[in-house]
Amino acid sequence: PIVGLHILGHASDTLVEPFVVAGADTLRCVADTLLAGYYVRLGEPVDSVRVGFNLREGQHFMVTGLLPESSFNGGVRVVSTGVNGARTTTWTDRCPEFDRELALVKPDIVLLGLGINDSTCPAKDFKPEKFKNNYRKLLSRILEQSPDCALVFITNNDSWRYVRRRMVHNDNGAAVRQAMMELAQEYDGAVWDLFTIMGGNGSATAWRDAGLMKNDRLHFTREGYELLGDMLYRAITEEE
Repeated sequence: PIVGLHILGHASDTLVEPFVVAGADTLRCVADTLLAGYYVRLGEPVDSVRVGFNLREGQHFMVTGLLPESSFNGGVRVVSTGVNGARTTTWTDRCPEFDRELALVKPDIVLLGLGINDSTCPAKDFKPEKFKNNYRKLLSRILEQSPDCALVFITNNDSWRYVRRRMVHNDNGAAVRQAMMELAQEYDGAVWDLFTIMGGNGSATAWRDAGLMKNDRLHFTREGYELLGDMLYRAITEEE
């Protein structure tokens, strides 16, 4: 059950404030200048809420995250971040509030599944050291906020990429895998080797034929994502 909600983001002016509808209650959010967002404490625990904004012409509110507070102190809390098409540099160069927001989460374990959009180029143009340096910049920010958190690197899936409105195979999967293996060794992290689990180079076609990837052989189907989620969960929670 949800007992509170942090709404992270930026308003165009001080007159723009979010509100939360929880059951029959409509609650005003209080500005949290320390975290660059708003917070509301609910009157009683609920399973879901609706967030709204009273906006006039010319006003806007950019939501950068929603972080619910639970009344249950045990178990596992999962927080995800990421948008379609993002690169590693999206976090290092375009997310100035990333550090403050990460401090609010205080993760015990960070799963790093970035990198496929960093490698959508011909094999001759992929630079492993540049790839690793971009990752190092991100990792330094993560470890500054959570120095004791465990790191799990998820290697890229085998994939195809767009070139002039057509799809060609992305030949950088093995090189990205090697770069992540080296980063994991450097940072004493673990690796969930998705690239090898799939079958390595060229395996995206077999996954598409099995209904686990879409026709672009880049994105998974719902069934594919559910399978990967189940395998990752088991890899983390089950002892060998």
